[in-house]
Amino acid sequence: MFRYDVISNKKNVNPHILALHHHNEKTWISSSSGGVFASLTDYALRQAGVIFGAIYDDNFVVVHRRAETQEDTLKFRGSKYVQSNLTGIYQQVKFYLQEQRFVLFSGTPCQVEGLKGYLQRSYDNLLTVDILCHGVPSPRVFHDYLNFIRQNSDFHFTGIFMKDKTFGWGYQNSRLFFGKNASQFNTVLSRLWNDIFYSHLTTRPSCHACRFTNYLRPGDITIGDFWGIEKHHPQFTDSRGISLIMLNNTKAEIVWNHIKDDFNYLESNIKECIQPNLKYPVPEPVNKATFWQDYASMPFFQIMNKYYRITHQDLLKNRFYMILLTLKKRFT
Repeated sequence: MFRYDVISNKKNVNPHILALHHHNEKTWISSSSGGVFASLTDYALRQAGVIFGAIYDDNFVVVHRRAETQEDTLKFRGSKYVQSNLTGIYQQVKFYLQEQRFVLFSGTPCQVEGLKGYLQRSYDNLLTVDILCHGVPSPRVFHDYLNFIRQNSDFHFTGIFMKDKTFGWGYQNSRLFFGKNASQFNTVLSRLWNDIFYSHLTTRPSCHACRFTNYLRPGDITIGDFWGIEKHHPQFTDSRGISLIMLNNTKAEIVWNHIKDDFNYLESNIKECIQPNLKYPVPEPVNKATFWQDYASMPFFQIMNKYYRITHQDLLKNRFYMILLTLKKRFT
């Protein structure tokens, strides 16, 4: 059975901080930033472990699921800017821990803290990974957004990747997939979810009072984007994305020593990696209450028109764009 040589679960106000990106370019490009989570899942599989993370189910609902094969872990890759459904997951984690299996659990800081509260004790064979969270939007609004895409497209919607790097890691945009090989990027529909996310109008109310926006992390390891890397280490900046990793205790350091050869990395510190998600919760918009009052009584298009300036003309242009793109692929 897997054992750590030294265990320390005490919270650390001075975590070991690194900037990094994966050596494998395919892994790097397909990840949200530098590909650190891919190596953590590979490590867990080498321990014959069970991994828990967020995926899209068959109906594009964001849910937590377990994985025990490399193929299944691929579904964890990529940011999912939606609150995930955790129904039954804490019970499954506890079951595998008691079966002496190594378990990797990843989630938002509050989900990691919730798991620890449920377990009521520490486990040597549990590795927790929390993400630098910007708040979680409403699953209901995400469901309505996907239906909005279907209603305004002549093609069968098949997927979404919320952090496409076509224009580089720093350009936040989603890619929507249709049919077997059609997609759209940087269009009114693909940009819309990012607009919704960063408006904070649909963010869970508790996120505006989040107590995890600091360096006292609930996870053994914290991962996220290393925003601002160009200011301190311009030679390390890359449009393919740079990850931030915080090693919050001895357990994390031991794991890092097993995976560090997968990366190009450099040492950093609290001053260099500081970003809003580590200083304060996302502010609550002054018109948030009005937004939800409108949401209860107005059609989705009217909400998008009022708060995000989506017009019928925009949607018509988007439709023509997809038709022209499909014809171009057909004849070239």
